[in-house]
Amino acid sequence: WIGGLITYQGFRLASERAVPLSLITPGVNKEEIIKTLARIGHKFHQVILVGYPPFVKDIVDEAIARKIRLRKMNLRLMFAAEAFTEKFRDYLVKKTGIQNLYRDTLNIYGTADIGAMAWETPTSILVRRIAMKKKGIFNALFSKITKTPTLAQYNPLFITFEEENGTLLLTGNSALPLIRYSTGDHGGVHTFTEVCDILQKHKISLEKAARQEQIENYIYQLPFVYVYEREDFSTTLYGIQIYPEMVREALMDTYLNKYLTGKFTMLTKYDQHQDQYLEINLELKRDKKPTPYLRKRAVVKIMQSLRAKSSEFRELSNYLEERANPKIVFWKYEHPLYFRPGIKQRWVLKKNGRR
Repeated sequence: WIGGLITYQGFRLASERAVPLSLITPGVNKEEIIKTLARIGHKFHQVILVGYPPFVKDIVDEAIARKIRLRKMNLRLMFAAEAFTEKFRDYLVKKTGIQNLYRDTLNIYGTADIGAMAWETPTSILVRRIAMKKKGIFNALFSKITKTPTLAQYNPLFITFEEENGTLLLTGNSALPLIRYSTGDHGGVHTFTEVCDILQKHKISLEKAARQEQIENYIYQLPFVYVYEREDFSTTLYGIQIYPEMVREALMDTYLNKYLTGKFTMLTKYDQHQDQYLEINLELKRDKKPTPYLRKRAVVKIMQSLRAKSSEFRELSNYLEERANPKIVFWKYEHPLYFRPGIKQRWVLKKNGRR
C-alpha cells in the first residue's frame, strides 16, 4: 500500500503543477477498474495503468476478454514491487497495442524504507534487452547468474547505491536518513560510462542502438543499479535453487496464455517414498477448464525453461528423467488457497508456510 500512496502523491503533485489529469484509485478492485476503463477510458488522451505486474496483466487480460478496446486508449503501463521478464513486457505491449515499449512501460525499484529509489528508463530497458540477446554482455553486466535482474537508473543527487559481497547498500535522505543501508536485495552497480564501455567491447554503440529504436532523445547519463530475486524467494529440488522467474518465462507460451493467468505457487514436497518433487500450482483464467494437453504442455514448457536456465537442473533431470518433472495442479480463477485477490502473489511457499 505504501507504493500506492507514494504514486498517488506523485500524480497529485503533477496535477498541481498544471499537468491535466484525473486520478482514480480503485485499489485491487478489478471490477471497478474494468468498469472505469469501459465507461470513461476512451474519453482521455491517454490512460496510465499503475500497479503490481501480475495484477496489471490480469486487468489487461480481463479487459480484452470483455471486448474493451485498449488499443484505442493510448495506454501506458507503470509497474512496481516485482521484477518481470522481457517476454512479459512483450506480451503486454502486443495485447495493448503500445507503440513504443521503451517510452510507454516503466518498472520502479523501491522499498517501504525510503520509497522509490530507481526506475527503468528507455536507456535501461534497451540495455537490458540487448543483454538478453548477447550472453557476453549479460555476463559482463550482471555476472553469471541464471536470473534476469531488473536494470534501472537512479539520480545520485537523491540516492546512491553501493555493492558489497553481492548485496546492495543504499544511502539516501528521507524522513529518517539512511546510510549504507541494506534492504537485503542482491545486485550491483554500474556507472553510465561502464555500461557504454561494456557494450562497445561487444561492438555495440548505445547511441546507434537508441536511434534504431527511436529513443535517441531519451538517453539518460545516470548510473545503473541492477537487482534480482533473493535466494529466500526460491525453493529447492535436491539442493538446486528453483527461482520463480524460471517458471514465469515458460508460462508466457502463446498456448498456455490462452488458459492461464501466469500466476502460480511452487513448493517442494515429498512422495510416499520420501523422494522430493516440485509441485507447481497454476491459476486458470476465468471460465477456463484444464485438459490433459494443457497439463502436458505446461510440463514440457516448464522443463524446457528449467533446463535452459540451470545447468545443475539439466544434469539432475538427465539423471532423474521423468522424476524431475514437476507435478502440475490447476486451480480455478482467484481460488482462495493460492490465488486470493487483493494480495501479492505467493510465488514460492516454504515447507513451514513462509513465502
